[in-house]
This record gives sequence, C-alpha cells and structure tokens, in this order.
Amino acid sequence: MLRFLLSVAIAGVACAGSSASLSRVGEARIELDGVGSEHELALEFGAGVDTSSIAWDASPKGVVSIVDGRVVGLKPGDAQVTASGAGLVIAWDVHVHQPIQLMLKDPPPQLRVGQRQPLHVVATSAGEPTDPGELAWKSTSPQVANVDAAGVVRGVSSGTAYISVSHGSASAMAEILVVEATGDSPR
Repeated sequence: MLRFLLSVAIAGVACAGSSASLSRVGEARIELDGVGSEHELALEFGAGVDTSSIAWDASPKGVVSIVDGRVVGLKPGDAQVTASGAGLVIAWDVHVHQPIQLMLKDPPPQLRVGQRQPLHVVATSAGEPTDPGELAWKSTSPQVANVDAAGVVRGVSSGTAYISVSHGSASAMAEILVVEATGDSPR
C-alpha cells in the first residue's frame, strides 16, 4: 500500500471487482481554527491507483483551498473537500471557525517582587464576546515575572517581562515592570 500525504483523513472506498482502493488516514471531519489555519490531508492508495490521477476539489468555493497537500481556511464557514481518482471518491467535511481576538484587560503596568495579580482576558469573535476556550500563558522572562495556567502573574525580581496569552492563532501581550518591594508594600 502506497501512502500519499495530502492533508485530511478518509474512510476506505474500493471498486467492486478491482484491486484499486483509496482510504482516508485520520478523521473525516476537520476543524480549522480560522482563516489561514491549515490541516494536512493523508490518503492511502492500494495497488491499481495511479496517484498522479487524483483530483482534489473543495465546495463551496472560497471557504477553503487545497495547497500542496494541505487544506487551508479562506473564510469562516463549512466546506467539503474531495479526492477522486480511478473511480473512487473520498470526502472530508471541513469547518473554518470565525477567528477569535484576544485582549488583556487592564494589565498592571507594575508589580512588586512577591506580588501576585490575576490577568483578565477579553475574547471576541466578529465583534461579540465569546468563550476563548483553553488559554496558554507564557512569560518572556520567568526569572522576572512568571505566570501560571490560570493567568496569575507574580513578580519574582526587578526587571521587565512580557506576559502573553494565546489560543490557536490569537494572542495578546502585556509588558510588566517588576520593582523591589518596600517595607510597607502590600503583597
């Protein structure tokens, strides 16, 4: 069996009385995070299938395209991608999600060493508030300010750190200045 990577997954199809077969590798439903998101399509070919004869199509036009073996989101919506050849057809259902924008709401410009402060994220899609799902947090300088999985930032030592939050291709960042704590500073 020859394996040909193209970007997606398919259920097996075979012609009666023929050794030709074409099968999907992976799931039949693809979820793309938004415009520009990609997913690799993969097919397995049985003996008797001329791989150069495989034709790709996406319908409706304009929602996704197929580029170098990858399905790419062009605009939010639903589409079907098909691979056909030697009398065989495999199809994937593709959903391109509306892009999400993230913003950090009122991040503290300054923290004291030892001080903790939760960061608040506002997520929107098409201008409306939305649930961003699972968020990934990161500090460019965890030795200055670190951030936990819940978005609570803590000043560690004097300096500047950039705290970022991301979900899929959406992200937001804040600059945090950490200063030494004074004797009467709250933590």
